[in-house]
Amino acid sequence: MNISHFASFNVAGGIGLLSASLVHALEARGHHNLLVNKGTHIAPAIQQKMQKSVPVMSYKKPGRVRIPGALTHVRTHSLTRALKQHDRPDVLLSWSQLNAVPLIKAHRKLGATTIHYDHGSAWRSNPSAARLDHLRACEAVICVSNATRRMLELRWGVDHVPLIVQHNPLMPGQKVTCEATTDRPARQKHRYRLGMVGRLVPVKGFPIALKALKIIRDRGLDVELHIIGTGMMEAALRQECASLGLEGAVRFHGYCSDINARMAEFDILLCPSFRETFGLVSVEAAAAGCPVIGSRVDGLPETLSEGITGMTLPCTEAPASVTLHANHESIPEQVYDPDTDTLRAPLGVSPKQLADATAELLLDETRRKNMGIAGQALVRERFGFDRYVDNMVSHLHHYGTTR
Repeated sequence: MNISHFASFNVAGGIGLLSASLVHALEARGHHNLLVNKGTHIAPAIQQKMQKSVPVMSYKKPGRVRIPGALTHVRTHSLTRALKQHDRPDVLLSWSQLNAVPLIKAHRKLGATTIHYDHGSAWRSNPSAARLDHLRACEAVICVSNATRRMLELRWGVDHVPLIVQHNPLMPGQKVTCEATTDRPARQKHRYRLGMVGRLVPVKGFPIALKALKIIRDRGLDVELHIIGTGMMEAALRQECASLGLEGAVRFHGYCSDINARMAEFDILLCPSFRETFGLVSVEAAAAGCPVIGSRVDGLPETLSEGITGMTLPCTEAPASVTLHANHESIPEQVYDPDTDTLRAPLGVSPKQLADATAELLLDETRRKNMGIAGQALVRERFGFDRYVDNMVSHLHHYGTTR
């Protein structure tokens, strides 16, 4: 099967790294892949995950001349000519890109179908006429969560194509370990470790975790919070730590290449997000035997077994009351509520409720260990990478044109 992949490969984010890992696996299984890059270059971290032989073509400059976006017919013609220089495509996989109608038309001229693969654009983008045209031109949509499927149905009105739910996998190189449940790293007696992992942006709810940590420590529990990630909020979060008297209880680690090792050091991972399309960090924590306490919003509940591998808490608080930068663009106008199967305005978890649930689980070592063991079993059962590749090949075969 010949597969084209459309994405911004110059950004080594979650989509870029997952697409590169999938391309590598597809090549190993004998499929041929073509990268159609919306960006100007390929990030080294993405390039390293793929075979060097995978061809690349530019979306904006498929030939010698860069084509302005307004010249859609010219771009379609130029893309068609460029595609003919490679193996004839069977299917185009558009990785969360909602503006690829010229590329879709170019593939259609060569007999190929298109699958849109939504990793959060249903939240981030508004349903404009051009974006709806993109979705109407697709033969199917792969959704990273049931929440994504419902966002496309409820917010975008998508009802003309099959919507397939395909959860993201644990990435290659990240393994289900037993260290977190049987042999925790040595540490100061009675000092508990909470963790948060992700970009330091308002949508992740870091100030909620800081407020919860303050409540827990005021009750006499010796707890520290480890924050892994970088982003725009770091200075503001450090200032918040100072105002809450948490300077010695919160550690900022920046970027971390070995998430498995870090997760294994945590007693609980906190994920009090305002929006979470899927929540791969929850799967990564489970793989390390670390229970998760998160928000009951969007796709996050789909990453765990409620009360068995972790728990989610209801979202009840207005963003301005619990976080900084409540009007930041990362917090969308609408989110999906899995309890009511409706869309609603974004809300945050109550810091007190997060503190209550966290403190209770910290003090119940047996339950924590059982949750860790159950989480590892869940990852093996649902989120293995080989299973993900099997499913993606099946989707591509079913909705693509195979020759």
